[in-house]
Amino acid sequence: MSEPGAAAGAQGADPRGPGSAPAAAGTAPAAVGSAPAAVGSAPVARGSAPVAAGSAPAARGSAPATEGSAPAARGSRVAGMSLAVDPASAEPPFRQLKGQIVEGVKRGALTPGTRLPAVRKLAEEVGVSTATAAKVYRELEESGVLEGRGRSGTFVSAADLPGSVLARAAEEFAERAAGSGFGAEEAVAAVRNAFGNLG
Repeated sequence: MSEPGAAAGAQGADPRGPGSAPAAAGTAPAAVGSAPAAVGSAPVARGSAPVAAGSAPAARGSAPATEGSAPAARGSRVAGMSLAVDPASAEPPFRQLKGQIVEGVKRGALTPGTRLPAVRKLAEEVGVSTATAAKVYRELEESGVLEGRGRSGTFVSAADLPGSVLARAAEEFAERAAGSGFGAEEAVAAVRNAFGNLG
C-alpha cells in the first residue's frame, strides 16, 4: 500500500514539475526580449557614425587654410640667394625686397650682369602685387643698382653701387625729414647723432 501511495505521490509531483518548466521557459522570452534592446542600441551606435563622418569634412576643410598659408613661405631664387617677404615683419614688403636686393649686391651674391626675374614672375613667387615688384625695380634702377634692358629684362648694374646706395638713402631720408617738418640742419644733426651712437 505504501508503494502505490508513493507512486501516486510521485505522479502527483509531476504536474508541479512540468508546471515549473513553463515558468523557467517563461523567463527565456524575457532574456530573448532583452536582445532586441541590445540590437536596438546598435542603430544608436550606427547613428553616431555619421557625426564622426560629418566631422571629417571639417578636418578636410581646414587643409585649404594650410595650403593658403604656403605663399607666405615662398621665395624667388636668384643667383643662389632667395628673395622673400616676411608677413610678420613691420617693414613693408616693398622695403623688404628692395633691401634684400641691395644687400645681395653689396655682399656679392648678385654680381653685375645677373638677371633678375621678370616683374610678374617675382610678384607671383614672392607673393606681392605686380605693382610692388615693379616699384622695387624702378627705384633700384633710378638709384643705379639695377638696369633695365627692355625686353631682355632687368639686370644688376655695373655702376658704383656704394655711391648709388648712399645717394638714394640720403634722398629718402631728406624726403622723410622734410615731410615731418625738419630742416636740413636738424636732419644733418640727427644723422651725426645716429653715427655717433653706432660707435
